[in-house]
Amino acid sequence: MNRPGRASARRSGRDYTAVALIGAGLAVLALALLLVGIP
Repeated sequence: MNRPGRASARRSGRDYTAVALIGAGLAVLALALLLVGIP
């Protein structure tokens, strides 16, 4: 009975930060496109 709970929990830190950085990047790109598209 080997559960990957510890591995996933220990690995969720990097995954969460990576997803946060990617999400922030996409948000910045979306805002830039909106600002450029307004004028």
